[in-house]
Amino acid sequence: MFFAVSYAGYLLVVRMFDALPAVVSYTPYVLVAIAGWVAGSKNEKQLAKSCVMIGVIAALIAGGLNLALWAIGAPVDFGGLKGSSLATLLMVPGFVLLALLGGAVASEVSGGNRT
Repeated sequence: MFFAVSYAGYLLVVRMFDALPAVVSYTPYVLVAIAGWVAGSKNEKQLAKSCVMIGVIAALIAGGLNLALWAIGAPVDFGGLKGSSLATLLMVPGFVLLALLGGAVASEVSGGNRT
């Protein structure tokens, strides 16, 4: 839920303002790592499973919002169902790794005794 709301807010801000610094484009990746961090600090068991699910779900949300933007006529890089599916498949590995990284860091900060 955190990622969906945050990513939708990110898309809204990007669409509202024309001139934003390039660093803003890294926001979705930071949001996935933060979601992994939250999972790592809350989940005592099955940390890896939770982080993998966060990464997959975040990619599905991002792909779904890409499709929704295309459907309402907003310009997107990968339009249509095929393009959104491709974007989702391309995002899954990176988002999973970022969520695992965030969860691992949170686990180490909170004691490092989780599996």
